[in-house]
Amino acid sequence: MHSNHLLLEEPIRMASILEPSEAGFFPAMAKVVGTLGSRS
Repeated sequence: MHSNHLLLEEPIRMASILEPSEAGFFPAMAKVVGTLGSRS
């Protein structure tokens, strides 16, 4: 039960760390998704 809580807490903590660079993160993500999408 406790490990399940950690699984939820860790991504939230990472998201809060990444939040300042969100503007750079989403375009990079879109580029990766676009690359994978065109490849398949």
